[in-house]
Amino acid sequence: MKYIVLLVIAMSVIADVTNEGKVIELTSDNFNSIVLESKQDVLVKFFAPWCGHCKNMAEAYKTLAANLADNQNVLIAEMDWTQHKTDAVEIKGFPTLVFFKKGGEKPEQIKFQKARTAEAMAEFIRENSSFQREDL
Repeated sequence: MKYIVLLVIAMSVIADVTNEGKVIELTSDNFNSIVLESKQDVLVKFFAPWCGHCKNMAEAYKTLAANLADNQNVLIAEMDWTQHKTDAVEIKGFPTLVFFKKGGEKPEQIKFQKARTAEAMAEFIRENSSFQREDL
């Protein structure tokens, strides 16, 4: 019994990712642990390196991550869809931004479809977060 409790504690520690104010690079190998299994909400940008719209929003996305550096309840991540894939989402165009809201057995997926500015994305996170406003 003692070992089961320790295993559960170890797994909960492993599932959390530290928000260091940088965009987290996702791969096919780390997507599940960072996005689906962590306790944090995660905004993910699925992109292609050749996509002009993706390039245009890159600085705003980095700014968003930097602005949320002190917030351990939300992660900002991106996945190069030309190099990595996951069956967890269906991507039809670039960039596609999906907010993975925690709270149920598996995260709710909410697509972001507003202006691609740091301010608009931050407001979207506040509106959809599974955490209380004061936690953000």
